[in-house]
Amino acid sequence: MVDFGTGVGIWQWHHPTGWTFLHGAASAGILLADRDANGKDEILINFGASGLWQYSDTGTWSLIHGARPIGMAAGLLH
Repeated sequence: MVDFGTGVGIWQWHHPTGWTFLHGAASAGILLADRDANGKDEILINFGASGLWQYSDTGTWSLIHGARPIGMAAGLLH
């Protein structure tokens, strides 16, 4: 996962097929986490004033929260 900034955007590397374009905007932070416990990471992206968005392993975008997060972290709690 690489954010090349505004104009180039956010890209994801898939071995062995190569790069996949995700979004054209620059991020204020990216976090990978398996939020639905299916063994595949979802991508959480802080788009600043546009809020916190998730790109799921099914290829869909969803708004998590409209506010800009100050920080992001993932963990497994039992």
